[in-house]
Amino acid sequence: MITNCCPAATALPTVPAETCAQNFGQIQKIIFQRIMNGSTKNSIADGTSAGNAGLLASWTALKTATDSTKIAVTPFIEAPADDGGDARTFGGGNDTLNGIELIIGSNPVNFTCRLNGKKQDIIAELKKLMCEALANNLGVFLVNENGNIEGIKDGGNWYPIPVQRLFVGDKLHGNYDGPDYNNLSFSFAPGYSDKLDVLVLDASALAL
Repeated sequence: MITNCCPAATALPTVPAETCAQNFGQIQKIIFQRIMNGSTKNSIADGTSAGNAGLLASWTALKTATDSTKIAVTPFIEAPADDGGDARTFGGGNDTLNGIELIIGSNPVNFTCRLNGKKQDIIAELKKLMCEALANNLGVFLVNENGNIEGIKDGGNWYPIPVQRLFVGDKLHGNYDGPDYNNLSFSFAPGYSDKLDVLVLDASALAL
């Protein structure tokens, strides 16, 4: 719900000048990581020094971690799609001034994809992540076709994007017309994209 409008700022916000367009492209892999590591947030420092986010080796090391910093990477996904993110409204008709609905917030963004033709031992491990989401302690980084990573950049660090309602479905048979597949879906909370940025590594993150 929109609740932070009072008191009004001294002036309208300053909108940065547009210097180039930003489009992430097709999401091809998902990197899962816990939001919290004990009492602190998981983060990866920006830059290309050893252990920093700009090196593929840093992410590769996180795959084999044995603590809460560990990442779990999906195989290639297909049919990625987003929906939602529209306005939540109240009123209309005689309930509100001039019959115009009030904007009271925004709906979550829902992400869905398919895992085509995957062995079910892979799916069984991905299903374990649903428990992490139930505890509201799961986030994602998204990997596009260029091997770039999308995540939250705040200050000099990168953070996973929090997700909720993760679901990994049972196998559905494609039979004569298509491959067998499993559905995967989750939701981003309203405002999730306010600090999104794109990280370009020294090598493709699709190799994870």
